[in-house]
Order: sequence, then C-alpha cells, then structure tokens
Amino acid sequence: MGYDKKHREKVLEYIDKGHTSREAHEMFGVGTTTISQWKVLKKETGKLENRPLYGKSKKYALSV
Repeated sequence: MGYDKKHREKVLEYIDKGHTSREAHEMFGVGTTTISQWKVLKKETGKLENRPLYGKSKKYALSV
C-alpha cells in the first residue's frame, strides 16, 4: 500500500521549507529513496499521483 497524495505533498512541502530528505525521513517515517522518487515524479509530471501500472500483477501471475 502506498502513501496518499496529501501525505506526499506534506513531506515535499517540509523539504521545500529547507529541511533535508533525512530530516523528512525522521519526521514522517518515509524512506529517503521514496522521497527522491516523489521529487522526480513531481518534476517529470507536475503531480504526485501514482503512475499507472502496466502488465499483470504478481498476485494473478502466481495463481495460474
């Protein structure tokens, strides 16, 4: 399960106020790699919504 859009926005706003990704990690409990991915997502798309998934999910692929 992922983080909702409001939580992502709150974390990135915290960083925009001058805090580091490490400080955001300690404050919100979100991994620094995840925060970096959110920054890239926002830069590339202008949004913080999940990108659509392509292909079959593992759940259905394993149940065959």
